[in-house]
Amino acid sequence: MTVKYIISGLLVSALTFAGIFCVTFSTVTQSVPLILLSIATIMVVVFCKKSVSSSNLGLKILVITTCLYFLIRAHLSPVVDLARQDMFLIASATLIYSIMGILMPSKIIRTWLLRGFIVVMIMNLLNWIPAIDEWRDSTLGFAKGDRNTGLFNHRNFYGNFMCMMTCLCLSFAIFMKGKNKIRIGCLVLAVLGGISVILSVSRASFLSLVVGVVAIAACWMLVNFHSKDKSNKMLNLILSVGLSLIVMAILFIGGKHVLNERSTDMGDSNGRAAYFALSIEQIPDAPLIGSGSRSVEYKSYEYWPMSMSRNLMDFKFVHNEYIQAITDYGLVGFMLLLLVLFWHIVNGILLLFHLLEKNETKNIIYIVAGLSILASLSINMLFSFPLHGFVNLTLIVFAATMLLGDPGGYNSDKSSGAGSKLLFAVTVISLVITISYNFIEGRKELMAGSCFWKENIIVDDLNWNVEDSAKADWEKALTCAVAHSPTFQRYDRLGEILYSEGHLTEAFAYYELSKKRHPYSAVSRISLARLYTDNGDFKKAEEEYSQVEYLVKNREPLFKYYRNLAEFYLVWSSATPNLRAINLMKARKACEMSEKQSGYIHQGLRKTIARVLLASYYDLMDREQYEEGYKIFDRYVINCRGLVIKNDADAELMRSYIKELLKHAQFTWSRGLLERAAKATYRAKVFHHTYYGAKNREVDKSWADEDKKIDEALSIFMQAGVKIDKK
Repeated sequence: MTVKYIISGLLVSALTFAGIFCVTFSTVTQSVPLILLSIATIMVVVFCKKSVSSSNLGLKILVITTCLYFLIRAHLSPVVDLARQDMFLIASATLIYSIMGILMPSKIIRTWLLRGFIVVMIMNLLNWIPAIDEWRDSTLGFAKGDRNTGLFNHRNFYGNFMCMMTCLCLSFAIFMKGKNKIRIGCLVLAVLGGISVILSVSRASFLSLVVGVVAIAACWMLVNFHSKDKSNKMLNLILSVGLSLIVMAILFIGGKHVLNERSTDMGDSNGRAAYFALSIEQIPDAPLIGSGSRSVEYKSYEYWPMSMSRNLMDFKFVHNEYIQAITDYGLVGFMLLLLVLFWHIVNGILLLFHLLEKNETKNIIYIVAGLSILASLSINMLFSFPLHGFVNLTLIVFAATMLLGDPGGYNSDKSSGAGSKLLFAVTVISLVITISYNFIEGRKELMAGSCFWKENIIVDDLNWNVEDSAKADWEKALTCAVAHSPTFQRYDRLGEILYSEGHLTEAFAYYELSKKRHPYSAVSRISLARLYTDNGDFKKAEEEYSQVEYLVKNREPLFKYYRNLAEFYLVWSSATPNLRAINLMKARKACEMSEKQSGYIHQGLRKTIARVLLASYYDLMDREQYEEGYKIFDRYVINCRGLVIKNDADAELMRSYIKELLKHAQFTWSRGLLERAAKATYRAKVFHHTYYGAKNREVDKSWADEDKKIDEALSIFMQAGVKIDKK
């Protein structure tokens, strides 16, 4: 008995820690509960004296086999760092199911796990208090958000967790026998949880809540109508209709609120339907076993449609777990996931009818809770990614074990047959693999986490938002972390810091390491190309740019690939005179592609275009291709007209444009092109006064002298009868 309490303590400690810290995808924080779960599992194996149960034998073998498949397939993924994010989740699910479903399905452990989930729920509800909400933002920066995200950093995870907890608490409030104080408490939590789902403004979570509540209502009517008392049946009918109307009214009001809040959040071009479509396009690449864990995070770039070219949102998940199962783990993974989910639901329904036939309603509460949670999950998975949250997945697996039967008499159905031996063998194999992996990889991440903690960086290194004042701390932490547990993200960030500090050789080394760990990462490839450019190795830089184009050509607003390419060819043109003309032509083409893919010219691109066109103009003048040079200069002027002056640097840039216009005017005057010279002079006058307005008329005497000279030049043109084109 004492052992079970120790195991319960380890599980609840892991769960509570996860509820506070494992609310992002960071494996640093997930390593702590994963190791605690592993220790608890070892204790279960050592102290479990009963053989495994042969009840639901096929289902249990299927679950463990599924976990093994997902673990092995994830391990063989092309990008191991992304796979680890999945493997930590799969490992936690394997351990929870093995303990509660196969090795030690104890009432004591189940009760303590329920309490642990309720504690996590209450901690999230406390974020309605402004002071606690502020504490989260200031102390747990990685979970920074609004009151509609609780301790999670994403409203979908928060909404899904609260939806499942609402179903759990509502099941207890309705089906618990006696213990009125506990029932009332559960009802209050269910109401607060339902309100939280509505306030989370997560449409998928709200729809799932509707399904979960409907499942509970259906079970309630089934249980009550099973009664032989006719008067009770009539009373229950009236109560059912009344309760249904109240619930429908609440859900209608809540649904209206959710839809109103989300109606303008996301346009059709970058909504879930578009994500579904481009993910489905990926499936033929590896239809049977998939492309590997989190493959959609980088393979989606290959299929990104032009209709979403201006979408700055990057996405890690398909927002549909069924489709993502196919993209990442293939049709094999999809079928296994589908079988596991719906076999549990069917098993729960059959078990419910079995208990009603035997008139044993004591444990119906857990059956209803499990059914409502998995029913809601089956809908949530269509529009969100609940299986990718550590706490959420733990609750889902726990709910699935509720549909296996009564833990109290679980091991009474023992068998030494081939089926039980097979289940035991598969379970042992999966646990040996899982626990070994947990201690190896979990220890690495714990050591990496200690590097961040020493520099007073809060545990989650995935949320990258480094101010200049914190760069030194991050550099120390990351250098230490990669020594224990290297990842492509950490190498990228070290490279970024060192590049910004001018340490190009060190930055180059880290970007190379990042590329080896994640060859499909556009960030490291573009960064490498920039470093090759800085080192004068233009052929290598061009090769990097060429190899990464297929990934990012439709993601210009996010990666600015073509703008970087234009800057590259501009630098190369200056460094290699004999290739200047061809490289400037390539730079102009890259600018055109950047504008086309972006859908507009942002100010950064505008400045790049100005430099490219001006360099092209002077190159053509040097080669005496005057007519072509004039056309390029006209494009240069049109581009410069769009400059928005936001700071002193922009103002000085405008002054440089003015000087170029006046130089062009003098040159064309000398060649007898008076109208072109007059036009350039007039445009210089316009730019001059744009600069004057931007400086709030606070200019020095040199400006006034220059303005006077421009006016005199325009006067000469007018006196000579030269037509001035003011367009």
